[in-house]
Amino acid sequence: MSENDEAALVERDVDRHPGVHTATEPDEEQILRELYGEPDPDGVFRGEGV
Repeated sequence: MSENDEAALVERDVDRHPGVHTATEPDEEQILRELYGEPDPDGVFRGEGV
C-alpha cells in the first residue's frame, strides 16, 4: 500500500471507528492453552502431552 493509499483510507475515517480498540477475538493465551495445554516453565506452549 502506498502512502497515498493509506492517506486516502485515513481521510475516509476507516481507522476512526469508535470501537477500534475493542477486541473482537478471545484472549490469545486462552486459545493457546485450549490448543496446546499449559506452557512450559519458560512460558512456551509446546503442545507436549496433549
